[in-house]
Amino acid sequence: MADRDTAVAKIRTSVESEQAFKKLREATGLPFATLARLALARSIAQAPDLNIDEYRDETGQEFNRYSLLGDVDLLFRSLIVLAAQRRLSEEEIVHYYIKAHVDHGAKLLLSRLQEVGSGEELLADLAMGAQGSKITPVTLPAEAVGSCVSTVGEEVGTGTPVICEFNNTKRTANPHLAIVGIPGTGKTQILLKILSDILSNRVAGLPSMIFLDYKGDVSANQRFVEVSGAKTYKLPFEKLPVNPFLLREYSRQDIKLSAEEKAESFSSYQRLGPVQRGNLSKAIENAYANRQNVSMPFPDFKELAEELAAVYEEGGVRHDTLHETVRKLSEFNLFWDHQSERPPADPLWKESLIANLSPLPALKELVAFLVVERLYREMAALPDAPIDQKTGVRQLRCILAIDEAHNYLPRRNVFLERLIREGRSKGFAIFLSSQSPNDYDRGDFNYAELLQFVLVLRCTAASAKAIGELIRCPQQTARDLVPELANLDPFACICNNLTQSARYYTRFRATPFYQSYGSDS
Repeated sequence: MADRDTAVAKIRTSVESEQAFKKLREATGLPFATLARLALARSIAQAPDLNIDEYRDETGQEFNRYSLLGDVDLLFRSLIVLAAQRRLSEEEIVHYYIKAHVDHGAKLLLSRLQEVGSGEELLADLAMGAQGSKITPVTLPAEAVGSCVSTVGEEVGTGTPVICEFNNTKRTANPHLAIVGIPGTGKTQILLKILSDILSNRVAGLPSMIFLDYKGDVSANQRFVEVSGAKTYKLPFEKLPVNPFLLREYSRQDIKLSAEEKAESFSSYQRLGPVQRGNLSKAIENAYANRQNVSMPFPDFKELAEELAAVYEEGGVRHDTLHETVRKLSEFNLFWDHQSERPPADPLWKESLIANLSPLPALKELVAFLVVERLYREMAALPDAPIDQKTGVRQLRCILAIDEAHNYLPRRNVFLERLIREGRSKGFAIFLSSQSPNDYDRGDFNYAELLQFVLVLRCTAASAKAIGELIRCPQQTARDLVPELANLDPFACICNNLTQSARYYTRFRATPFYQSYGSDS
């Protein structure tokens, strides 16, 4: 705490609170600082909209800020900002809001002590839950609505927590995120911190997470794997439990649509001519036809490779890049096949998995696009995600996180674009990590227009136009930011305005994953 401003290093209560804490200490034996922290937590929980003007008396006991807040300083400040729903300076948070909640909480604890009659009963009450009621097991609905919030760092200069509320419809247009920065700036650590904040507080198993790990460093982070609860799959040594051919219905029309979707995914990876698309679609339809009237009426890539070879032979077509790609998909055993011990994931969106694509010598992008296509098809069939009408929180069902997204965005995958366009109402969030602001405008489709949360770290050779579109600031402001962005330190960020200030953007220092959740060691 040595670097905190001395003006906000101390907190002084009212004289009434001082007397309350003395009685509480006599009854419980707890230190004053512990009692003050309990008072703070109870007040925030019971009166988040507390009128702080009623708590101006500072003639009571003085607390050292660190002894009161300790390692949870940022947590309490974040809760205060969330409750106030506006940008607050560090002095406002500590000197006014925390002080007021400590005073109010002291009254609440003293009142409860008088009700239960002894310090032992009060301690039991605090351990059991608010208001002294015994904890009753609660059965959550299958698809409960939970708030997905992450404190991503602190604003430079003020120390104000920078908070992302990903699924609050009253404050955000969509839940999509982009983190941009050259290698070594900390973007993966920031992404893992945000995901961990959300996943460690999930409700009824939601949201799930599908992580496409291009470099393999996320899969290797055992601490993140533990926190996220995700299952890792290292391709090609382990198969993804995904069958891209799985359908809800197997009518002739559904099968034709599936064949066209596969052709679209393949075309995102390698450009297919009309003849190649036709051959691929025919082979897929034949593979489905061969599995009619069986318990699993969907083919796998081994069966598709056989059917495509037959189509080529029948038509006298020489083997080409498409044939080679399908052969690799079959022989590498990247996806679920009919020799797999477990059934394929159905639905995929309820799985939490990390696909480690780094060992693949090729096909990284195609594997990703086939997963994205399957995910989109499932999402499109879902009803809109439920919204808590009181809070405005929309259920977040699934997060698709794509590392090194600059390898995918230029390929113009229509299913990724549709996920971003339509994901908001369905409760699907897309988190993208890439190296440059220039990655997002793809001509006919500008991802930047649909990304609510944008964190920009150090980046070089970024155009002012791209920066302006991502951060949503005037071109002159963007031009002024170009040299600043090129010289940012690791974890130093500029984001589109998340602190509700009058500026177009916010400068802050992001919190890395290892700082909040520890490292593998």
